[in-house]
Amino acid sequence: MPIDPLFKKVSSFDPTDVTKGSAELARFEDNVSAALRRTAAQALPHLTTTSTKNTDYESKLDELVPVDTSSGSTITIRIPAATVDNQGRQIGILRLSSAGAVRLISLSDIDTAGTAFFLPLTTGLYLYQSQGA
Repeated sequence: MPIDPLFKKVSSFDPTDVTKGSAELARFEDNVSAALRRTAAQALPHLTTTSTKNTDYESKLDELVPVDTSSGSTITIRIPAATVDNQGRQIGILRLSSAGAVRLISLSDIDTAGTAFFLPLTTGLYLYQSQGA
């Protein structure tokens, strides 16, 4: 029975010739390393947690911003403009209290023309990902 044509031979090893087998194994390892580098380049970045914010804050890409509105205040978080260069990058907002309000404003005139929107009152994590421009 032949192998499914959708499968491609990646590598094979000659068990009778140690020198040839070593070279084949080295090529295979290089292919795996290259594939892992390509995969890592497409992976989402790790979010760096900032200190808890209880006043207005201008966030940066790849940040996780805990926000405490337990005093009932409204806190404004400014998020970077979505551009082609930052496509796929994220900002996380961790709402710690259902009191008060968390308002987000994009720094881009293209995205929302400065229009603010409010997070839901529910506590929890809200992730925003740049879709490019």
